[in-house]
Amino acid sequence: MNTSTTYSSRDRISLLSAWPLAASVAVPLPYTFLSTALILPYLLLITSTLLLVWMMVRTLVNHDTVTDYFFHSGILAVVMAYVLYLCVTPWLHEGVMTGFPTNKYIVLALAYLMVYLLAVLLFRADIRVFRIFSLWMTVLAMVLAVQFYYIAFFTDKEYDGRGLLFGRHLLAMFLVLTAYFLLHGAAFGRWVRWVLVGLLVVTVLFCASRTVVLALLVSASTVVVLYRREWLRMRYLIPAISLLVAIGIAFYFLHPDSMDGRLLLWKIGLSALDAGNIWLGRGAGFMEYHLADLQGAALRDAVLSDRMLAGDVRAVLNEYIRFLVENGVVGCLLTVTLVGWTLRVFLRHRHYMLIGALLFLLLCAISSYPLLSIPIHLLAVILVAYATVLISKHKEGTPVRRHGRFLWYGGGGLIIVSVLAVGFIACRYASTLYQWHTKGRAILVHYNEPLFYKTYTDFERILGEEPAFVSDYANKLLSVGDTEVAIPLLERAVSIQPTADRYMQLGQGYEQIGSVPGAAEAYEKAVHILPKSFLPKYLLFDLYRQHKDQLFARRWAEEISQHPVKVPSEQVQGIRQEAENYLKTINTN
Repeated sequence: MNTSTTYSSRDRISLLSAWPLAASVAVPLPYTFLSTALILPYLLLITSTLLLVWMMVRTLVNHDTVTDYFFHSGILAVVMAYVLYLCVTPWLHEGVMTGFPTNKYIVLALAYLMVYLLAVLLFRADIRVFRIFSLWMTVLAMVLAVQFYYIAFFTDKEYDGRGLLFGRHLLAMFLVLTAYFLLHGAAFGRWVRWVLVGLLVVTVLFCASRTVVLALLVSASTVVVLYRREWLRMRYLIPAISLLVAIGIAFYFLHPDSMDGRLLLWKIGLSALDAGNIWLGRGAGFMEYHLADLQGAALRDAVLSDRMLAGDVRAVLNEYIRFLVENGVVGCLLTVTLVGWTLRVFLRHRHYMLIGALLFLLLCAISSYPLLSIPIHLLAVILVAYATVLISKHKEGTPVRRHGRFLWYGGGGLIIVSVLAVGFIACRYASTLYQWHTKGRAILVHYNEPLFYKTYTDFERILGEEPAFVSDYANKLLSVGDTEVAIPLLERAVSIQPTADRYMQLGQGYEQIGSVPGAAEAYEKAVHILPKSFLPKYLLFDLYRQHKDQLFARRWAEEISQHPVKVPSEQVQGIRQEAENYLKTINTN
């Protein structure tokens, strides 16, 4: 029986480009190998990609067919890419949900489930699987909404940092995508669907995310226009008008400093590109690990107005800039091709709700970071997978050729082995992280030093590249006066992921050993990274005051007294008062 599918030349080229794009662009090489255990998933990914390239060549030679073997080899490459993504994630995204490790484990479990659903959707090549996925998403969205309302109305806590999706804006994005998927098709009646969508939209409004609301308005207006056939001649004009109105509303409601701060951050992010890395980029995770250093270098000689806009952030707040810096021009071109192909498939099949979902993601990516959230990242991939299923026209129950059957079972075996290996690594890492949060931090160092040293030495074998753990370990060592071990640990934490807080901790460590130049250098780096903060300036002022260096102490006291105050907290007022009193004293003398 013939198991190939005939395509037009344009469809064949589109399908040929889809799989290598999803395999190569979805998971770029990380900026640094944080664990040798990553070698296995990479070898499996490279193997599956080589099989894919071989079948691409065969398909191009045949001119008009795409075989089952090619179809399943593409699936294998994509699924392996995302198994790898989940393997890298615990290290690359350590800052997300660090304070609530249980949330991190739940989100990773949800991500593995989504990868499984992705594999089922692709291997079965049946659009009915998408309905099951929409139903599952709806149930999950309702659970997330209940959690949000509970935290917001029945506790005195904030959702940010405590909810399963970490922030209100990420929760709002997930709920909007769920609404689009639900309207596209699920196991509910029409009225039930609209009631559920209404509840989701109300929750989105309570989340109070300007970016999400504006993106929802523009994408929803585009969907309405696409559904009204009599407006088809205006399908480009009306979305353009809606976009302009939305931009106007955004500039009206957003604080000027918010927009100026984003523009400054985007400029700083683009400064990471140079002739040596513009084509292939700097690797995944570069922005998260080095944005603070880039910001410090850019603001070293900046004017006061720019320095007052800078914040303590780890994301560039623009996915396009992040993707350009981390993946280069080649990765961006491949991604644009993939997104354009997906939109074209949805438009041809009149799946306007899915067009709305993809457009919503593209708009949110302008001033936020949706793809740094694992579930939202995988939702974007599932949209591409669904487009691939639509264009493949692969019949359920079609016999698979011998080599296709071999790849089916062989690929499945590779996936199972890799998932088990990655699962073991992730569980071991997660278990150690949880023990550190629950037991390690509770250890009273002064009362039980032997237990502290033994426990943290064991933790370091697994969490030695986790900046938050390394900083905590070093601070506890400083509290017992073990500066010989603490300072190298702080230097390691700063080298992995520099932040203003870690530079201040490093400076305090240098102070304990009497190294004034080392402490001053660390504090100055903290000032450059977070120039609108008073604390690093105060630490510099206090350092020079204690060592009776009147010239530099006066300089930083004047800097503190002349620095604009945005939030007049008690700490800020106390720091300014102390600096002004010092200036009065030396002026009197």
